[in-house]
Amino acid sequence: MHELLEQLNKSFDDKFKQEVSLTEITRFSLNLHRSAAIVVTNNYIYTLNKKLFSVNVNKLPLVSLEDIFMEDNKLKLKIAGEIYRLPVSSSKKNTVMKFVNEVKALKEK
Repeated sequence: MHELLEQLNKSFDDKFKQEVSLTEITRFSLNLHRSAAIVVTNNYIYTLNKKLFSVNVNKLPLVSLEDIFMEDNKLKLKIAGEIYRLPVSSSKKNTVMKFVNEVKALKEK
């Protein structure tokens, strides 16, 4: 389980700390790729994407997650009918598959 709670790269961590509420509990955090990370709290899924000079964050309600899966080196989340795609480095594939299974199990509770 600890492998699914990574220390985020500094730029991702700094941006996440700006966005997260003090009442949220981090369940999972993964550096997916040099340009992407994901954090799941008890209430939200945060996708972090590195752009040229900034990091963009999507704060998505966990209760709205309809599906999560890996396809073509991408982590895909279907939330409220929209598909979000995050690149996954090949060295992270096995870890991300464990993450997908854990998030699906979390949603079933």
